[in-house]
Amino acid sequence: MKITFLGSGGCIEQAGSKYVATMVECGDAIYLVDGGCAIADELLRANKEYKNVRALFITHYHGDHTAGVFPFIDLINWAYTDCSLSLVSPTEEYIEALKDMIMASLSYGGKVDSERLKFIVAKVGRIFEDENVLVDYFPTKHFKNGDTPSYAMLITEKATGKKVLFSGDLSYGLSGNDIPKDALLESDVFVCELYHFIAGELLPHLEGFNGILCINHLFERDKFKKDILDAFSGHSFGVLAPNNNDIIEI
Repeated sequence: MKITFLGSGGCIEQAGSKYVATMVECGDAIYLVDGGCAIADELLRANKEYKNVRALFITHYHGDHTAGVFPFIDLINWAYTDCSLSLVSPTEEYIEALKDMIMASLSYGGKVDSERLKFIVAKVGRIFEDENVLVDYFPTKHFKNGDTPSYAMLITEKATGKKVLFSGDLSYGLSGNDIPKDALLESDVFVCELYHFIAGELLPHLEGFNGILCINHLFERDKFKKDILDAFSGHSFGVLAPNNNDIIEI
């Protein structure tokens, strides 16, 4: 399994940063987690073919996680007709908004190709499976109102059993205790979005974790990156703070 951090920036972009999006590859198959940056462009820059994208998983619908979703899905709908994929959205409303935007862009006529684009409303538990991966969703408490759904997700590669847990954005100060502990302990990699809490608040939740911690979506990355890495050093897990387009393989 290869993990490429297409964008690893925070919600207020700085020069050179990109909104958060991650590409997971199992052989030729591609799976995307969030699409904050221009994922259509990033895939081409990485010499990837759209037809190999099997699924796009969205953790929540904030713009810094979804700004690049519509342009990509719109291209797949009308131009790259050799691509079929599933899009997992946290809400039905977001799916309907995407469909409306696609229709509005088809000024010459057309339709949403529901045979190739499979829209799935997220739920807790197994949300996706193909010959390469299993994907499970876990509820998180990112939204302060408590009613809007947000999710973490665990991707398991069938061939190797390797697992990567994506936190998505979590509760402020981790007050919701919303890191899925069992999934974390069985993961080889934990991609944690450290934007709404600090290292000291995260550390107690990592007890027993022995994989690689990848700090993503880091608040003021350039200012705090060294401090963050130092804060997590000397523990049972490895720690990385990937930059845009960094790759790790497990």
